[in-house]
Amino acid sequence: MTVSRDHFPDCECLGSATRFAEDVHAVIDHAPLFDELSFQEIEALFSFMVCYAGHRHTVLLREGERGDFLIVLLTGRAMLSRLNPAGGNELLGEVRPGSALGEISMLDGTGRGATCIASEPVDFAVLDRQALDAILLTKPHLGSRFLLRMLQMFAAQVRTSREPGGASVFSALI
Repeated sequence: MTVSRDHFPDCECLGSATRFAEDVHAVIDHAPLFDELSFQEIEALFSFMVCYAGHRHTVLLREGERGDFLIVLLTGRAMLSRLNPAGGNELLGEVRPGSALGEISMLDGTGRGATCIASEPVDFAVLDRQALDAILLTKPHLGSRFLLRMLQMFAAQVRTSREPGGASVFSALI
C-alpha cells in the first residue's frame, strides 16, 4: 500500500480490511459500489485494503488535496462539505457505512471535490491506486468487475445531473 500513516496521523491502523468484509456485506443496500459483488469477491477485494479507526472530527478527505486512494466507511458517520464561492462551507450531506469516497481522485490523481470529516468515531478501509493495480494483475476478473461498477456509478451520476432538478455532477462525485 502506498497510503501511509502520514495520511491519517491521528488514526489507529487496524490492519487488513478482510475482517470487515462481513460488515460491508451487512450494509450492502447502502453500498452501491459493492452491491453486485458476491461475499467472496468483497472479501478478496478487501484483502488488498487497510483499515483505520478515527475519532470524531477526523478529516478523511480534504477538498483540493490530490489523492490516489478511495475510502470505504465501515462504521460511524461523516459529513461532506465543500467551499462555496463566498468562501463558506456548503454542507453536501451525510456519509454512512458502506459509502465509498474518493474514487475519481484515485483513478485520475486530481484534487478532491469535497472535504469529508467524521461526525462520530469511524472505521474505514483504504484502497489505493497501487493496490488497485495489484488487483487488476492478480485477480483480473475481480478488478474488471470493480472498475465496471465504478463506471456504472459515474454514468448514473452524470445522467442524474442532466435531469431537471438533478444534482450537479460535481457535487455527486467526490
